[in-house]
Amino acid sequence: MHHIFRPATGLMNRLTYPQKFLLISLLFLLPLAVGLTILISLLNTDMAFARKELDGTAYLRPLRTLLAHTIEEQLLAERYFSGETTLEPQVLAQHEQLKADLAALSAVEARLGPRLGTSVQYETLLNQWNRLDAQLLLRSVADNSAAHGRFITTIRDLMNRVGDQSNLILDPSLDTYYLMDTVLLDLPESLDLLAQTAGVAGPIAARRALLEGERNRLTVLYGLVQANSASLDHDLKIAFNEDPTETLRPALSRPTQDFTAAVTTLLASLDSGIIQPAQVQLSPADLRGQVEASLTASFALWDQSIGELDRLLLARIRAASRQRLIVLALSGLAVLVTVYLLVGFYLGTMGTVGAFRQATASMISGDFSQQVKLATRDELGSVASSFNAIAAALVESSAQRQAIVEHATHAILTFDRRGVIDSLNPAAERVFGSPDLVGQPITTLLGNNLGALQTVASIREMPGHRHDGTAFIAEVAIGQAQSQADHPVWIAFVRDITVRKQAEAERNRLQDEMIRAQAMVLAELSMPLIPITSAVMVMPLIGAMDSERVSQLQATLFHGIETQRARIAIVDVTGVPVVDTHVAHGIIKAAQGVQLLGAELVLTGIRPDVAQTLVGLGVDLNAITTRSTLQSGIAYALGGRL
Repeated sequence: MHHIFRPATGLMNRLTYPQKFLLISLLFLLPLAVGLTILISLLNTDMAFARKELDGTAYLRPLRTLLAHTIEEQLLAERYFSGETTLEPQVLAQHEQLKADLAALSAVEARLGPRLGTSVQYETLLNQWNRLDAQLLLRSVADNSAAHGRFITTIRDLMNRVGDQSNLILDPSLDTYYLMDTVLLDLPESLDLLAQTAGVAGPIAARRALLEGERNRLTVLYGLVQANSASLDHDLKIAFNEDPTETLRPALSRPTQDFTAAVTTLLASLDSGIIQPAQVQLSPADLRGQVEASLTASFALWDQSIGELDRLLLARIRAASRQRLIVLALSGLAVLVTVYLLVGFYLGTMGTVGAFRQATASMISGDFSQQVKLATRDELGSVASSFNAIAAALVESSAQRQAIVEHATHAILTFDRRGVIDSLNPAAERVFGSPDLVGQPITTLLGNNLGALQTVASIREMPGHRHDGTAFIAEVAIGQAQSQADHPVWIAFVRDITVRKQAEAERNRLQDEMIRAQAMVLAELSMPLIPITSAVMVMPLIGAMDSERVSQLQATLFHGIETQRARIAIVDVTGVPVVDTHVAHGIIKAAQGVQLLGAELVLTGIRPDVAQTLVGLGVDLNAITTRSTLQSGIAYALGGRL
């Protein structure tokens, strides 16, 4: 194994101790500096990521205020258009408040908009505001609800844009991610749904009667509000459980309970007072009170949640800053201690070298009685104990080295500066096929570049030539020795590895063939095409889908439809763990190809989490027939189409 370190040993032997220490220090400090740079960069990236999230929460605050006052104006305007004309001053005052909110939002847009890329959505918001402002009191109840609804939608669109561009939607921690989900998605949706519910239920309570279709619409809103409340409760529970500081639960439990209680009370009143009875029993005053209580609880929970989100983000920034400081301090301390120890090591080593130099001078003068005495306990101490026997051991060592060379299985040759062979061992005679090689150029046996052969290097391969002209593959290591006449001598260690290389090539060829065969078998087994009838076939997908498997899905499906003339192809994704945008678009393209072939694609096995992912990705599956399970898909194919 020593030949592996021969280049390092050769380099170190050419350097003085200060140069060695400098080289080793540089090699030590270089990866340390690179590692520190990467670590500090990661910490800085984490802090910048969290700071951008704080920009997002700062932008969301005026949007929250604008959303709250818009809903309040919508409810007041609906009452005004329903006949309460005395509310006109309040409607106008509320409208002035909205103008002030827009001015505050404009200041935030000027400061944060360029970084968050919200200019398009902000301009859309201003356009919707201008439409609302132009005809505030010139509308009907329906027109008022529609106008305010469009304005609320643009506010939520701007909120979503802020969440996307400020990294909030990409938050890496579960506690802050689900808290973000509450602030950015659940509560704004809850406020929108409560406003819509009040807009539908208010006229019903005022007239004490239901018009055609109002019960169904109110029932739908009832279900959406209930589902939103459950989703919000689910997200906050996850945030509570994943919070390492255990401060979210005591901070948000009470406002969460107030919100849930207010929404539950409102839903119960809607169910018992409007939806279930034949005659409307819920009074307008009671309805307004419960809606206002729900909205107040929603805004209170939003304010508390975004405050906790800011607190957690600031804590994350402070933690990263502390980590950066600790890393820099420890690294600086380690460098100082290392330099201190290196200086001490150098001084101790130079003292040892001085003792050896004195003993060597005595030996050169012929006095072998001089002994080296060292106080050190390191490896140099054991060297000193054997240094006194060097002269006697040289002769014996020379004889041993000669015996090793003579009986070595590797070919060993020495050659001079001109490349002329000086000596060789019996193994070299066998490898190159001739004992009469002394005096011949080394380049006739190994390669054709003397400079390469005179470069000290570890094991490498090069072409070899026997004395009779036949070629072989040689494994060569080059060393260098210094003669007494100050003439450099190179040593070549040569081994014939032709048979080994041929065996390796054959083994690699067989291995490649086996891998290709296994890949073909696995590909066929992981994506089978199963005929149910002559016109219906099923393809169950199992395992993760990548680009290659999506392409294979399409090719197998198209080929199967063409060959079997099937009319319906059922693709079941129950066994696919993750359905992302790429997979979804691949299935859509497969459906389009199936339609071009005159058949229909039925997609089954979409789990709730997959459906939520597809909705979040914005994938349009309207052109594809879907069924929840493979069984229902087969039943559809057999019963509804054949």
